[in-house]
Amino acid sequence: MEWSDEVKQELGSKNVRLLFEEIQAGRLKEPKIKIIATKMHSHVHGVFVAKLDKVELFVVMKFMLDKWFLTELHDPEVDGLDRIIKILEDEDVGENALAQKTYTHRTVYWVCSGPKILLKG
Repeated sequence: MEWSDEVKQELGSKNVRLLFEEIQAGRLKEPKIKIIATKMHSHVHGVFVAKLDKVELFVVMKFMLDKWFLTELHDPEVDGLDRIIKILEDEDVGENALAQKTYTHRTVYWVCSGPKILLKG
């Protein structure tokens, strides 16, 4: 929530919105979000545990994304979109359809030095 702009920049605002919509629609439930939290970082899982019974589930995800930014996504060497896709596709998470929706928000374009990734959103 403090880092929401930076998280949106890393993941793409449409992708962040997609995560929240999946939670609010009841398609992404607490057990899966717990697994996602553990795949992000142990500190992210700590935030999940601390906030779970205090706020709505989509707000828990907002706090999780903040912590993930502080622990990993802030690093310019980390491709946040690639990381979230890999987490969603992980066999323990099994959200391949959601990963595919997320992936479609990525556009590849060419510049003189080779392919670059542009996040829409």
